Amino acid sequence: MHKATRWCFYCLHKVWLALALLLILEGVWPLLFPNRWQKYLHSLSQLPAAQLQKVGAAMVLGGAILLWLLLV
Repeated sequence: MHKATRWCFYCLHKVWLALALLLILEGVWPLLFPNRWQKYLHSLSQLPAAQLQKVGAAMVLGGAILLWLLLV
């Protein structure tokens, strides 16, 4: 197998691992605390769209910084 092809499979493997970890982490709270999770989602749905955008931007920025720190 060509070196570039192995690298591509390696990267895709890491992406799948990251997705699996994300699903596990996101699923823990509704699994353990379904009532709290439902209340949280209800309160989140009441927030203005602009505030949700700020939260989303902070999450993306935080994730990008963490990713950069892990890869450097």
